[in-house]
Amino acid sequence: MIRLGIIGLGHMGRYHATVAQRVTGAALVALADCDRARLDSSTNVYTTTDYTKLLPLVDAVIIAVPTAQHYQVAKTCLEQGRHILLEKPLTPSVDEARSLAALALQHNRIMHIGHVERFNGAFTDAISLITQPQLIQCHRIGPFNERTRNDSVVLDLMIHDIDLLLTLIKEPIVDLQAHGSRVYTQSCDSASVTIHFSSDITAHLIASRVAPIKRRTMTIHQADGVIALDFAMQESARTPPFEPSQSSGYRPAGSPSGRTGVRPTHTSNPLQREQQAFVNAIQAGDTSYDLAHDIRVLELTLAIERMANLP
Repeated sequence: MIRLGIIGLGHMGRYHATVAQRVTGAALVALADCDRARLDSSTNVYTTTDYTKLLPLVDAVIIAVPTAQHYQVAKTCLEQGRHILLEKPLTPSVDEARSLAALALQHNRIMHIGHVERFNGAFTDAISLITQPQLIQCHRIGPFNERTRNDSVVLDLMIHDIDLLLTLIKEPIVDLQAHGSRVYTQSCDSASVTIHFSSDITAHLIASRVAPIKRRTMTIHQADGVIALDFAMQESARTPPFEPSQSSGYRPAGSPSGRTGVRPTHTSNPLQREQQAFVNAIQAGDTSYDLAHDIRVLELTLAIERMANLP
């Protein structure tokens, strides 16, 4: 049984704490947060305002502290021999990310990064259908939330789609364009990005935390049709390619609606699947997790952030 601790009980930390109680092969035994009021609502586990005090009690920790604290907290946990699941973004800088990856290797510890959309049913169902993308469009928008103020919309939201994009397209980037706008913060609150890859694949990414509605979608255009992913619904659908029609210019081939192969909405929790993968890796001693990929994701995310942030 893997003894789990959670460091940081903000929005994501509380969510992790709830989900962790349903993970097979693990037991949540300790919680840490610098705010005692957050700990007072917790029961049945050890609680402390000093995260270093929970380390002797656990085998692994889930770290959900503010991004600025990621490096120091993760570094301490790795040096104390604990496996870590670190919420995204990995760290505020690429140098810090590389340092943590080297520490995990040095201490032979499992280190996963919390890119939860990798475990979304829409993506896991559709990934086998995505073979030769020509154009990828991503929309990740929603209303402003005060708790996200300290990170730009690129680090907070767009990074999910950047992670999935680099999972699908493993080619050099030949051109990058990014534009951003400020609305409620001094950082970037809305961003639009265009990425061109070496084989002429194009990706358009839009992220906004000032939109009136919430939307989490990805659309992949291929020669054999269009694959539409809805992350909020955990649903994917495939539309056949368009063919000429004298009456309407173009019409979808296949069924009258043009929408085929709809995968059913998932009821499984992506965060639980993420935690389960982390626990399974610890139990199996599986160190195959690709931290180099996460560093590439961070490099591109920070490059976009620099380009999109207004002077």
